Amino acid sequence: MPRPQLYDVEPDAVRLSWLPLPRGNVEDPIILPRRYRLELRELPSHDWRPVAHDIPDTSYRVTGLKPRQDYEFRVRGISEEGPGDYTKAISLHRRPGIVKGQRGPMC
Repeated sequence: MPRPQLYDVEPDAVRLSWLPLPRGNVEDPIILPRRYRLELRELPSHDWRPVAHDIPDTSYRVTGLKPRQDYEFRVRGISEEGPGDYTKAISLHRRPGIVKGQRGPMC
């Protein structure tokens, strides 16, 4: 699964965007999710925690982040058939000099 992308990085918030995450294979019909679940973890922790359970779109703004904390984020689609696989995680490493309102993907 492709990683989400990070946009609009601020000291206490970030917007994530991702592609629709279909389920299925050649033998089964492709099923697009109706909702998404977004999780984060504070590095170096290995414990994931939910940010939002019922996201209807392929974008979400995460608020309440700690300005000097590194994070990882992952997303999974939820369809009528149940939850799909998680995306690969994307990291947000806090660097000196990030300007509020910076636009564009951050890796």
